[in-house]
Amino acid sequence: MAGCEKAGKPRKKAKDLTVKEDRTNFLQLILSRRSIQASEETKSLLHRLIFLAKISPDLADKRNLAEYWERLFLSLQRYYHGEGVTGLLLLYPTYVVHTVESSSDVLYSILRDLRDMHQHGQRALVLDPKILVVSHNIPSRLFQQWNYKVLNVPGRHLGYDTSREEPLESIIGECVAMLLKLGMHLWKYPK
Repeated sequence: MAGCEKAGKPRKKAKDLTVKEDRTNFLQLILSRRSIQASEETKSLLHRLIFLAKISPDLADKRNLAEYWERLFLSLQRYYHGEGVTGLLLLYPTYVVHTVESSSDVLYSILRDLRDMHQHGQRALVLDPKILVVSHNIPSRLFQQWNYKVLNVPGRHLGYDTSREEPLESIIGECVAMLLKLGMHLWKYPK
C-alpha cells in the first residue's frame, strides 16, 4: 500500500521547494531607483562647523587669512559641484572664530586643511585650531553667504570677570549660543 501512495501522488521536484523570487513591476522598479537616488543625495545634507584658532604671529595682515579661506572655498566648490559654503569668519586681534555651513564632504576638506596647516607649525596661518561644535543635518542655512569681519576689540573681554574660573563647557556653550544669535540677527537683517 505504501508503494501505491507513492505511485498515486506525484513527487515534488527539488526546485519546487525553493523560494520563488519576487517579481517586480514597473512601479516597484521606479520606486527602488528613486530610493537609491535619494540615498545618494543624502550625502549633501547641510552641516555646520564652528571652530576657533590662534592667528599666527607671523601673519602681517589678517585679511590674508580671509583671502586664503575664500580661495579654498572656491576650489572646493569647483570640486564638489553645487555645494556652496556659507558662514562667518570673525578675525580678532589674536584669535579667529569661524562658522562654516556646507556639506559633509566640504567640511571634511576644511578639517583636513586645518590638520595640514597645523602640521606645518610656524609657517601656518593659524595655530592650535579647536573645534567648538559640529552640527549635523541642520534644517536650513543661518548665513546667506560667506563673509568675514576684522574686529579690533580690546584685549579684555567685556562683562567677564577673569579672576573667577568658569568651566570650559559653559564658556563654549555661551560662545556658540552668541554666534547662533548673531547668525539669526544677520539672517533677519542682512544689511
